[in-house]
Amino acid sequence: MQDLTLVDIKSYIFYVSLFLTFVNIKTLQLADALVIILVTIVTVVGVKVFYAFSTTKIIAVSKGYKVEGKAQKTAGGFLVGLGAYLFIKA
Repeated sequence: MQDLTLVDIKSYIFYVSLFLTFVNIKTLQLADALVIILVTIVTVVGVKVFYAFSTTKIIAVSKGYKVEGKAQKTAGGFLVGLGAYLFIKA
């Protein structure tokens, strides 16, 4: 399985800060704060676990094919193209 950081504090802080733009802090109770924290933890961990299982499945399916080098070259080409586009646009 690929490396997976479920304790990436930056993502939790980001999502909690998003909640705070939609919630009136002056009326926030302790129970509300706990619900916000719980929802954030469940969603962030759920998404990261989904990514881990998806990555594992994709790696298992692609083992029989010789796509690793081609995929890296394609991804590299996209990154170079995007970088060139941003350089020209700036």
